[in-house]
Amino acid sequence: MIFFTLFPWICAIFGLIVGSFLNVIILRTEQSETLGGRSHCNKCQKTLRWYELIPIVSFLIQRGRCRSCNTQISIQYLLVEVLTAILFTIAGQYALMLFWSPFSIVFFIGLGLLFIIFSLIIILSIYDVRTKRVPVRWLMYLVVTSILYLVVYYIDSDIFLLGSFIPHMLGILVGVPFLVIYLLSSGRLIGFADIEIITWMGMMLGVAAGWDAVILAFYLGAIFAIGFVGYHIIIKKESYKTIRKKTIAFVPFLFLGWLVTTLTQFSIIELFTSLFL
Repeated sequence: MIFFTLFPWICAIFGLIVGSFLNVIILRTEQSETLGGRSHCNKCQKTLRWYELIPIVSFLIQRGRCRSCNTQISIQYLLVEVLTAILFTIAGQYALMLFWSPFSIVFFIGLGLLFIIFSLIIILSIYDVRTKRVPVRWLMYLVVTSILYLVVYYIDSDIFLLGSFIPHMLGILVGVPFLVIYLLSSGRLIGFADIEIITWMGMMLGVAAGWDAVILAFYLGAIFAIGFVGYHIIIKKESYKTIRKKTIAFVPFLFLGWLVTTLTQFSIIELFTSLFL
């Protein structure tokens, strides 16, 4: 069927378009602006024409600069568009494997919810990288959309019972130990937003897989931190005392841990158990 061949490309192109809009959401949320109004250059405030808003193409043709004032455009715009295209393609393929009835109404509803979940993940991750904060509003959108997605999944599986949600409700408990750490350390060892996302991970995956995702996220974050410290010491010649004052956004690693665990069913706990026991 030709649609199966074209489907990944359709998802990718749609992801590029949505990614361009996500950049607007991230920037305007940070600047406390509304989402209404035409896109404009943040430096000269000139309204952008349609040909300046084509995902990837406009950035490359303009060599990453505003056509009016020649101000450098953040590489974030390009990266978010590409990342959204990749994640939407992954979401499309994952939906084909997950739902029993591909290209049915339920399938497209589930896929649409997956697109929204992935979009919110990108917004929260990039916003955390930029500001080291997580907007509660967008996090709540993620929780609500995720619950709707689980409902659609169980409806499609013909096992829509209240008992189906027990593992997801128990998975919320994954966040409890981190809440204790937060309270005992007065928020010095972990941020409250991180706990909220860890709780969401538990809700989506259940207790066992939730722990796998969280532990994997900590290892991924630790590997990045080692490289980060090494780069600033060796390349930038900064002192360790100076580096200790820098902060690293942890939200992207939490979402990456969730994504890897969801797509591959990889269990880091089982890996350690097989290696050391």
